[in-house]
Amino acid sequence: MPSFIRPPLNPSVVHSAGAPRPRAVGVAEAAPRLDDAGGQCFPEQALFRVLTRFEQHLLLELESCEYESADVLDRGKELFDGIVRELRNKYLARTTPELNLLVSHLNEVLGVFLTIEFPPKTPELARLVVREARLAEAKSHVGYKVSADSFARLRVTYERQFLKLLVPYVEEEMLKRVRAREAKFRVETIRFVADPQIFSEVCELICDATYDFLYNEGFLDLPADWRARLADEG
Repeated sequence: MPSFIRPPLNPSVVHSAGAPRPRAVGVAEAAPRLDDAGGQCFPEQALFRVLTRFEQHLLLELESCEYESADVLDRGKELFDGIVRELRNKYLARTTPELNLLVSHLNEVLGVFLTIEFPPKTPELARLVVREARLAEAKSHVGYKVSADSFARLRVTYERQFLKLLVPYVEEEMLKRVRAREAKFRVETIRFVADPQIFSEVCELICDATYDFLYNEGFLDLPADWRARLADEG
């Protein structure tokens, strides 16, 4: 049985496989550097920044010590993680109103993309995916079905093309909203909502719903437990 798994797509490099495009300035890049003088507004923020910046060095120093057992080192790492997590939570608690505002902007941008911007592009996207994934060349006992062997190519191609539409649109629209606000957003707050993981999760949610639709409509020739296999391998 062919494997459905594929390497996770990195939103920051989704354009490498296709024609290059002028890279939009990311929302996070529009903010000042973390190293900017005077940029630390709270003690929790400053300490969190220092600990995360030198995290690898601190963990190496921790591992270089001698311990009675490996459990002591593991507990030390857990304690370090707990301290960093607590500092992060305290800092985020101070910036909740600011974060909520940015998240509301992000929700608005995603809503416009999914309901207005994306639907008209689906016919051309479908043609592009069929051509790039070479689905027409695949052998199938029913011509219009995508076989299990071809499904992995379908996934990689479709998710890459989806991200190529999603990422620049969200970057540019969020940047417009950030620049339009008189209030200044802290760099950590901006980077929190600009985390590539957000794009990956949106992609997974929408693309998985697409696969469910295609399977239920009879366009995917997959085993009945394909969804469980996908979850296990992913």
